[in-house]
Amino acid sequence: MKQLVLLLLAVFAAAERKRYDGYQVKRVFPKDSVGLEHLAQMRLDIRLDFWTEVRKPSTDIMVPPEVVEELEGRLGELDLPFLTIIRDVQKLSDEQKVAEPNEDGTPRAMDWTSYHRLVDIHGYLDQLAEDYPDMVTVMSIGSSFENRDMKLVKVSTGTASQKMWIDGGIHAREWISPAVVTYILRELVENYEENRDVVDLFDWYLLPVHNPDGYEYSHTNERYWRKTRSVTESSCRGVDPNRNWDFHWMESGASQNPCSEIYAGPIPFSESETSSVAEFLLDENADRTFQGFLTVHSYGQYWLCPWGYDAIYPEDYDLLEEAGMMGVDAIEAVFGTDYIFDTSAIGLSPAAGGSDDWAKGVGEIQYSYTLELRDTGFWGFELPASQIIPTGQETWEGVKAFARYFQ
Repeated sequence: MKQLVLLLLAVFAAAERKRYDGYQVKRVFPKDSVGLEHLAQMRLDIRLDFWTEVRKPSTDIMVPPEVVEELEGRLGELDLPFLTIIRDVQKLSDEQKVAEPNEDGTPRAMDWTSYHRLVDIHGYLDQLAEDYPDMVTVMSIGSSFENRDMKLVKVSTGTASQKMWIDGGIHAREWISPAVVTYILRELVENYEENRDVVDLFDWYLLPVHNPDGYEYSHTNERYWRKTRSVTESSCRGVDPNRNWDFHWMESGASQNPCSEIYAGPIPFSESETSSVAEFLLDENADRTFQGFLTVHSYGQYWLCPWGYDAIYPEDYDLLEEAGMMGVDAIEAVFGTDYIFDTSAIGLSPAAGGSDDWAKGVGEIQYSYTLELRDTGFWGFELPASQIIPTGQETWEGVKAFARYFQ
């Protein structure tokens, strides 16, 4: 029965690709806690798509053309300064470079000069396992709602006694994230000789596409889709997988409205995409050998540590900052890209149910972080494909520096 439902959903979904003609992105500048609260209330309006968390000094909101005048008036009434940073989202999206999917899944379709579909990414993982059988293992750690494999790759030279986790694509529309995670994978494996000292430090576990259904849907139907694709109790689909983890779930920055972009789900771990990763990490970290957990997002240029559920510092914040700043400094040394280090709740805004909070609070991985990649909003989620390689280069330097903290 579920297979029939999924088939019908796929047919209906393929019928129309959403366009964003006339959609704008407004950058709003809250002056104080009152302004932040006004924006938090606005986020309850499902017509508005918040491209960033509610935060100072600025918050980015995508607004449909029929709501532009209303929003501008409301912002004026509330004394919230704003400017328009993207005047036509569709025009920006049309300029994006996306590779045609190689349905054979052959890995040489994979490069870092364009964004790739899931079949190319998974094909690349499989080819690495075939080409480097003594070093690379590919496994499925679960299935998505629409029965796509959650393919994880383990990179190990057999010399390490500690482990490192890196995932990408938990939010579907953040295409630069899987691109950079696969770039890191290439450096670990195909450029092993250049990076031997870092690679040998850990058994590396990489999950390039944490949310495969949403990622595919963002390519085929709705470019700025964020959530999973599960069926909810309403006509709206999906759960925000980074609000669905069972640690301070629904305490802040989340919604119980299934139509909201930050819908936390009916219960913690309602989504197979989150529960599968949690179960895997609990099993693999039973011996407490995971040193680091990096979940890669965009955008904003942040290196963030827990806590995200509240604006409080963890007891070991000084250690988290010391290790994280090694990564920040290394990133900035490559091209001068400015990154900010802070906790998620203080640097952005409180949001409970996130994977990094869970990894530290429940999974007992002390050094858990969220990376928000390029840029700071000029391109937003449409970071040009020409920036994949430089973003990968600087992020890899950051990851290497962070890894060397554990030497």
